[in-house]
Amino acid sequence: MSSLHRADRVLTHDIYDPASIARAIEDYRPHLTVRVLKADAHDTLISLAVLSGEEAPEQVISEFLNYALDLSVRAILGAA
Repeated sequence: MSSLHRADRVLTHDIYDPASIARAIEDYRPHLTVRVLKADAHDTLISLAVLSGEEAPEQVISEFLNYALDLSVRAILGAA
C-alpha cells in the first residue's frame, strides 16, 4: 500500500483516552493506516500513513488527532 505521508505520534493518556484512540483508528480506517507501535499505562505510540488519493495528508492526520481528542473529551465528560 503506497502512502503520501507518514508520521509517528505519542498520545498521552492524560489527554487521549485509550478507548477513544481505538475508536478513532477504526473510524478513520478509510483514510489512514494507523498502527499502534507501543502502548503502556501512560502513552500510546502510533504510526500514521495517509492513504494514496487523499488530497491533504497533513490535514487528514490533524483531523484524526482532533477527532480522537474530541472523543476523549466526550468520554471524560460522560457525553459519549
